[in-house]
Amino acid sequence: MDIELPTDDQRPAFLQLADAVRGAIARDNAPPGTPLPAVRSLALRVGLHANTVLHAYRELARQGIVESRRGQGTFVAQLPPAAAERRVLADELA
Repeated sequence: MDIELPTDDQRPAFLQLADAVRGAIARDNAPPGTPLPAVRSLALRVGLHANTVLHAYRELARQGIVESRRGQGTFVAQLPPAAAERRVLADELA
């Protein structure tokens, strides 16, 4: 999963990262259950603190895009049909 942060975005880093992960999931057509990079490895790769990555993952979980499994990691969540349709519409509008 290729995740890159924009250099000219003034929003908080966790929001930038959450958007980048969301975009990577959409670009890769990641099916439900696809594992996301581990918090520490992603933090090292994008140059952020691990707590910032964790904050982004929690935001995505709150939105129902990913799910955390204790001791296993973070994975792409199964979207209900209505949410999947909203995601397609949002992608078309962006």
